[in-house]
Amino acid sequence: MKNVYILGDSNAKYLVDPFSDEEYFHDIYIEDIHLHVRAFKSFTAYQVNEEVLDSIGFEDNSIVLFYFGYVDIRSYSMRYNNIEVVAKQYVSRIKKYFEGKNILFGFIEPIPSANKEDWISVQPSEIHDWISGSVKERYIEHKKFINIISSENIFIPIIGTVLDSYYLNLSHTEDFNHLNIEYNNLILDYILLKIKDLQAEIK
Repeated sequence: MKNVYILGDSNAKYLVDPFSDEEYFHDIYIEDIHLHVRAFKSFTAYQVNEEVLDSIGFEDNSIVLFYFGYVDIRSYSMRYNNIEVVAKQYVSRIKKYFEGKNILFGFIEPIPSANKEDWISVQPSEIHDWISGSVKERYIEHKKFINIISSENIFIPIIGTVLDSYYLNLSHTEDFNHLNIEYNNLILDYILLKIKDLQAEIK
């Protein structure tokens, strides 16, 4: 049974349990995969560090996938104009942490930050004070972030695969932050498919 970890913000929780309000620790078994989902509410890629990673207790010979970046892009990218610095630091800290360890790690593209009512023109003052810029502006920042994390050996894209019609179907958003169950199920299925590909490569 292969141990697979998905670490992310609350969108990671929505992959497996959209209804729980608890701090998010979920262990589920899917065929020959023991999936550990560790979701940190409102957590950023910027906050991922050695202390956070030490708290997980990764099993040897496992696969670890990181699903952060959504909060950085949604709340801070337009305020601080530093998303590329954040992405490089995010990747660098994780690579350093797993150096010499018998663990495969990679990155999942965060979902794009959108609003189901008006994805182009909505401004932060019209929604929440923790939203940075318009959705169109944030999508530009999203692409900057992805350009960096996608250069790593293991990268699971969401846009262009599961969410190729995302911007044409904004009514499928559960709320401002989360996709509905239908889309989260599709994302999880795609992630599991890519995990099986990885398992086949390392056997």
